[in-house]
Amino acid sequence: MNEWSNLWEKGQVTTFAYLFPNGYIEGFIGDWLDSLELGDDILEVGCGNASLVPYLQHRGVGKNYTGVDSAKIQLPEMQIKNLNITLHKETKMEDTSFIGKFDQVVSIYGLEYTYMFRTLPLVYESLKKNGQIHLMLHNTDSPITRYARKQLSTHYSINFKSTGNLVDDFKSEKIRHKKQIEVSRDKNEIEVFKCNLEKTGFTDIKITEQEQKFAWLISAKRL
Repeated sequence: MNEWSNLWEKGQVTTFAYLFPNGYIEGFIGDWLDSLELGDDILEVGCGNASLVPYLQHRGVGKNYTGVDSAKIQLPEMQIKNLNITLHKETKMEDTSFIGKFDQVVSIYGLEYTYMFRTLPLVYESLKKNGQIHLMLHNTDSPITRYARKQLSTHYSINFKSTGNLVDDFKSEKIRHKKQIEVSRDKNEIEVFKCNLEKTGFTDIKITEQEQKFAWLISAKRL
């Protein structure tokens, strides 16, 4: 079973369900979202179970939400008001073709799991004129990534190929933590990412490190 599908089929709204059981309406991610000026038409890349929807509902932001994720996903169990929702399930961003449709593209620990150099041009083309991207990417030095490293070194020493009776959850957690470490970025990699944003055509690029180093925060604009 796909490790992400295994997670989302349990009904969780976010990857960090124990920290954000009701979605990203508070905490450091909620604070970041509050700092953005989101428009009517929003695309979330690597959306999981539409993780941005509870926030949009809580704040009364947006009119049309589109979520894309390569896993099997589902809408969170909540009352949806004044928000049109479209989910592209089991769909890679690289296989989409949105042209000039969105005011903003948002990704919360999601874009880095795509083939980013192929994804960025598609993200760019999906935006309206003066549309913006707002990205939260894994930081190599973040407590989240350090936790993933600790889990791998401490709890996941079993060779799955030689063990036939392990539960899917345990195996999936190992794979997810491994990928989390692999996609996290240091300062040099962020500079490379910035260069690729520039080559794609993005302007007004702003990259900051979240205060507790939980993430890289990136925004940019399409002309």
